[in-house]
Amino acid sequence: MAISPLFLAFALFASADVSHSDQEIIGKNDPILAHCIETSRETSADYSQCYGAAIKRADDRLNIVYKNLMQNVGGKESEAGKDLLKEQRLWISFKQEACGLYWGSEFGSMHRSIIGPSCILNIVSSRVEQLEDMNSNFETEY
Repeated sequence: MAISPLFLAFALFASADVSHSDQEIIGKNDPILAHCIETSRETSADYSQCYGAAIKRADDRLNIVYKNLMQNVGGKESEAGKDLLKEQRLWISFKQEACGLYWGSEFGSMHRSIIGPSCILNIVSSRVEQLEDMNSNFETEY
């Protein structure tokens, strides 16, 4: 039986100690993003600002988790570290290309201010989850 993403997000949020940044909800279930959108003037500029801030939070989280994982695998000079670095570089290339379609002339401003950034946010959030899953094999807190 599959667990719904909404249920999972609620479970994570409900169990989170908000004083710890490692329990932040990022991605499309980010309560800060939801509040920003709800209180916006519903303009493309507002949406761009809301999503830009959400992507920054997700990127910041990604950097923390990645650095911790790199340390846990023995650093950049270890075989696992070299593999992780190679994987991350490939993922960065993917991230840069994956949502490009939404910034083409075929799409309107709504796609450029909501759909495109939402695509990037989902990709970054998914990568954070992947790295956190890898990190769960280690005892270190981050």
